[in-house]
Amino acid sequence: MNYKLKSNQKGEIMSFPERLYHATLSRNAESILREGLKPCPDNKMWAQSNDDCVCLSSDDVVSASFVEGSDYFNYHMTDEEYAEMTDSIVVFSIDVSKIDERLLFPDRNISNYASERNSGMFYLEYRGVIPPEALTEEYEIQI
Repeated sequence: MNYKLKSNQKGEIMSFPERLYHATLSRNAESILREGLKPCPDNKMWAQSNDDCVCLSSDDVVSASFVEGSDYFNYHMTDEEYAEMTDSIVVFSIDVSKIDERLLFPDRNISNYASERNSGMFYLEYRGVIPPEALTEEYEIQI
């Protein structure tokens, strides 16, 4: 089953898959599995990220790359802390059938219209808490 969402570009309808992805640092994984995945404005990976949402992608590798290439390390860590960091990147999948689709929107920072046409990739925001039962920890990548 594909899910549909009205795009913010030209008002067209986008279809996206049953599973979406979110990646984070391993230090956050335990609380996410316990409490769900929720907006966390004090701990966001990118300075320009919106405070009221969880960012999702239709591709697990892309989600992981957003963490790996983020400016989090520049804003939250000294060079010494980064050198001693033991975190890894954890990739979660989200079962779309277990979340409220009315809280799912195109990512305001990325043009979904262009990405859908060019690569089939989707970048979405979830403006609420994704419950633990919708999450599966897929894999971990050492940084």
